[in-house]
Amino acid sequence: MKIYILLFAAITSFWNCIAQNTDTNPYHAGFKTLALVDSARIYKPGAPYTDSLHYRPVDLDVWYPSAEKTSESLLFRELFMLL
Repeated sequence: MKIYILLFAAITSFWNCIAQNTDTNPYHAGFKTLALVDSARIYKPGAPYTDSLHYRPVDLDVWYPSAEKTSESLLFRELFMLL
């Protein structure tokens, strides 16, 4: 009985993966990376103020909804490529 439940769950999850690719209204997203500086923290002690690593650098990745339609859609796995 357990094998039938596992088989049913595997088939339905596989079917859902196939059905996701046939979406006619894809969501469009934009992506931008902002390079900021946290001037409240010293990142490299003893470095002169003109050094780019004197203060702590912060990279901010922003995903936002976009009305721009391109021929290429963003994939969810591209989010994990940032890590």
